[in-house]
Amino acid sequence: MAKRAAAKEPSAARRIAETLRGEILDGRIAAGEALPTVRELSVRFEAKGAVIRKALQLLRAEGNVKPGTAGRLYTPGLDTHWMYGGDFDRFAAVAQPDRHPPHDHP
Repeated sequence: MAKRAAAKEPSAARRIAETLRGEILDGRIAAGEALPTVRELSVRFEAKGAVIRKALQLLRAEGNVKPGTAGRLYTPGLDTHWMYGGDFDRFAAVAQPDRHPPHDHP
């Protein structure tokens, strides 16, 4: 019975990925900024490097980060096409919801 409850709980990697995704989408990790290193994230989340790497793989698979220089992962920059399909209004509404109210497109 305990195994079923544990199976429904998200893995440590998924929880870390969700936290980082939230920080990316609300701007705490700025557009175009490199994510912290695996070592820095390991210390912050008190997790092994393998768990952090899995979390980063999840973010990359979802398109929330992309590879950059020196093996680092970066958040979306001004070119939002790869993350939001070129819909700047959608990106702006997420980045600054108070300045860009949603509206219907024809």
